[in-house]
Amino acid sequence: MKWRTPCPMENSKSICSRNITSERTDRRGPKHWCAGFTPTKGMISPGVFVPVFERNGFISRLDYCIWEQACRLLRKWMDAGETLFPISVNVSRVNIYTSDLVESICALTEKYRIPNRLLNLELTESAYTDSPQIMMEMIDQLKAKEIYCSYG
Repeated sequence: MKWRTPCPMENSKSICSRNITSERTDRRGPKHWCAGFTPTKGMISPGVFVPVFERNGFISRLDYCIWEQACRLLRKWMDAGETLFPISVNVSRVNIYTSDLVESICALTEKYRIPNRLLNLELTESAYTDSPQIMMEMIDQLKAKEIYCSYG
């Protein structure tokens, strides 16, 4: 995924929540996500702008921006000698079926020199029900690169 346009949420805030434990994966770590902000309305929930981005095609770019910010943050923590936990990031349905998803994630982890295992991709349950065979093949490719996935 090579992008020529700026992130569609460049005026937004990315948020890294406190440590959490995932019941499904028994993996502990922060979740990195995005919330929009406007001067008049304040915070805009992802539940409001994500469906719009899915319709207009910006969702792939937004996902990539969040993944890159998570990698940048992990690199910063590594450089500071912090204890590291994998960061969970969302992956939209659109990106799950993109042929270069694994390549794009690996390119980011290489760029920021972080182990692939420090990203936990959260896949939506609806993506699994859309095409379970394709989804399982993608999960297998990600796991082969030590990129962990959870869904729900």
